[in-house]
Amino acid sequence: VYPNPLLGNILTLQLDEQTSIGDFQLRLIDARGTIVAQKVGVANQQLEWQMPELAQGIYIVQLQNHQGSFQTRVIKR
Repeated sequence: VYPNPLLGNILTLQLDEQTSIGDFQLRLIDARGTIVAQKVGVANQQLEWQMPELAQGIYIVQLQNHQGSFQTRVIKR
């Protein structure tokens, strides 16, 4: 996941060449546990996410697909 810290509104998720995202659901969750953005779609190894304007802080990015789920923290500056 890059860039981290996030300076703009585009977040990129990059997987290795052997892994495909496929059908996915993405969620961006703020420090209070509120879902502030969601995206559903299909992607290969790379996914760019145009997010809404966000306040500075720490967010959790959750990715769910046929292989399971992944989450990581992202800092918005």
